[in-house]
Amino acid sequence: MKMKKYLAPSMKEGLELMRRELGDDAMILSTRTVKTPDGDIIEIVATNEEQETSSTSSITARIKQKEQQEQQEAETPTPAKKRPASGKRTEAKKRELLPTAQSSDIDEAVNLVQLRREIAEMRSVLDGLSDAVRYRHSATLGKLYNDLYKKLRDAEFADDEALRFIGLLAARGPFTSVAEANQTLRNLITEHLRTITPIEPKPTCTTAFFVGPTGNGKTVTIAKLAAVCKLLYKANVLIISADTYKVGGTDQLQTFASIAGIPFEIVYNSQELRQMIRHEKSKRDIILIDTVGRNQRDKKMLMEIAGYKEACMPDITYLVQSATVNEHTFIDVLDKFSVLSPDALIITKIDEAISLGAMVSTLRKKSLPLAYFTTGQTIPDDIEPADIERIANHILPEF
Repeated sequence: MKMKKYLAPSMKEGLELMRRELGDDAMILSTRTVKTPDGDIIEIVATNEEQETSSTSSITARIKQKEQQEQQEAETPTPAKKRPASGKRTEAKKRELLPTAQSSDIDEAVNLVQLRREIAEMRSVLDGLSDAVRYRHSATLGKLYNDLYKKLRDAEFADDEALRFIGLLAARGPFTSVAEANQTLRNLITEHLRTITPIEPKPTCTTAFFVGPTGNGKTVTIAKLAAVCKLLYKANVLIISADTYKVGGTDQLQTFASIAGIPFEIVYNSQELRQMIRHEKSKRDIILIDTVGRNQRDKKMLMEIAGYKEACMPDITYLVQSATVNEHTFIDVLDKFSVLSPDALIITKIDEAISLGAMVSTLRKKSLPLAYFTTGQTIPDDIEPADIERIANHILPEF
């Protein structure tokens, strides 16, 4: 890399000098006007990034060459110079200053190259330490198991969990191909997962109760299911909202219901919900009940939601949870919402999740069947029955 400072009587001459030495792709870092006893001159600092690979040795050689030149000049008597004519004195003095830019430029270049090297070395060391921590069992595994172990770690499986699966995989071996080992591991990581059948019309009304933390897509999920039940099954659907704590909490569902031509009701307490269910159950095929989204640690609100559930006596209770949370949060949600005895999980934002390892690990510790996945905001397209094969393919794609 070249980085130089140019001094010239005018900007035009400075740019010509810069381009002659650094080329047309040179990049100007700074410009300024320098005042001297003989008048103003222009200072241009420029660099040529294309020559980034210049070595420190070449710069050192230039430094030595300059030192030798200065030593020779010091030992050689300098003849007296004629004073330039008054009209040309300032111009000549400016041009005499041009060569003096080299020494400081070389020092700056040496420091910059050294700094870049030190940063690169530090980054390499940190990357190595990061990999050593993240894949700390990597050195003890063969190539096949090591590659699969790293894939599990990258899918956000905890280290002990990833190593446990690799141990189970090794017990099933040896394998004739990488694809066979990969498929066996896919089966191992999903064998504990369960699904339940989607909602569909039955001889009697099905009442579904939806609970979950704030911001996990519960309301949009209800809208999607309502549309699917009406369009696919031609069912008589009723939506009831008990989400009256949040400002505008019912507006989104009410607007959708109006557009879709689906009946919509609001209740403000558990007694109203009980009466609504008694009045509507004989008329409907499916009733979907939205509740207020709350922090899972808000015990008082969870108990209030439990009162709503007791009032409506639902046929099924869905816990709606985003796939984007980490394992610790996922476990905490399942723990706290267990007071509502959910029957199944609806996993939202599958499309936003980088990996599903946290969800898979959580469901091994806190068993709860999967009902639906949602994959976007489009109503009713972005919802589908839960598919274990999709989870496996998200974590370990097929060869």
